Amino acid sequence: MAKSNFQRGILALSAGSSLLVLASCAAVDANVNHGDLQINTHLSETVFLDPVPVEKRSIYVSIRNTSDHPELDISGPLKVAVAQRGYLVVQDPTKAEYMLRANVLQAGEVDASSKSSMLLAQYGQPLLAGAVVAGTTSALGGGTAATTGLGLGAAAATFAANQIWKDKTYSVVVDIELSSRPLSGAKVSQTTASIAGQANSSFKAQSSGTPTGAAMQGSLNTATATYNGRAVAQSINEEADFKKYQIRAMAYADQVNLKFDAALVPLETKLISALANLFEEGPTPSQAQVDAAFAVAAAPAPAPTPAAKPVAAKKPAAKKPAPTTQTATGTTNMDDTPPPPPAQQ
Repeated sequence: MAKSNFQRGILALSAGSSLLVLASCAAVDANVNHGDLQINTHLSETVFLDPVPVEKRSIYVSIRNTSDHPELDISGPLKVAVAQRGYLVVQDPTKAEYMLRANVLQAGEVDASSKSSMLLAQYGQPLLAGAVVAGTTSALGGGTAATTGLGLGAAAATFAANQIWKDKTYSVVVDIELSSRPLSGAKVSQTTASIAGQANSSFKAQSSGTPTGAAMQGSLNTATATYNGRAVAQSINEEADFKKYQIRAMAYADQVNLKFDAALVPLETKLISALANLFEEGPTPSQAQVDAAFAVAAAPAPAPTPAAKPVAAKKPAAKKPAPTTQTATGTTNMDDTPPPPPAQQ
């Protein structure tokens, strides 16, 4: 009997050890595969901007941050990075050939499923619910009356291992609007449309009668449904100076036991590099070159010269015959021609 109990104890101990080893495999795998910091960036689409002469390589940059981390600042470093690629950063948008405007929508921890969904999102689309903050999952369970002390021990070991080695992912999501002037200098015709609506509905049903066991005698059933809806749509057609391209950028960092403070600077660096590389590298213009280029573009076009009316050719005046006088000897011309000598008698 004692020998049988001893064998069962050995088997239970071996099974418990195996469960503990298996329970910690996920945590060990996370430590092995995500031990080094990995930073990645993703753009929703590619944008090709038209190249321009050196005197038109000017850009206006404006960055906002509406996320939960106002300490994340890419405005200043991004201006420096764009300038290093050969662009003059200007404060006046009327003297900019390009404009780069962006808003930081989200910054913080995400889980793996939310990250995959966020990578598929486009410009202007809302962030998915639950994607901003990741939840902590614990495996302390069993939930049935048959849960044994051995199962609880394995679950506790799994939880403890996951707390020691936890894969962490942080992301930064930015909506970007790129603008460029048409090369021809022409205006851009654009249409802005928006639709806002609200609706509500209600349904009410009632019955009346005398119950007679399983049915109603003389029952009367009524139902009332109401629906109220309102939608407002507006569309604006106008001319603009810029062509506009709208994209979304996402950078994410992944590492075991990663802290957001440690991921912040690498995420900023990756985002700045991705946005600056949207612009072709080239020589940097001077402020005088940019001012002269836009002064020429802003100068009013000369008024068209009216066409000259054709002048009709004048006909030469007819020559009048010289006047004559009658004399005793004959007719005399009044011009300078001497009269003929008198006839001999």
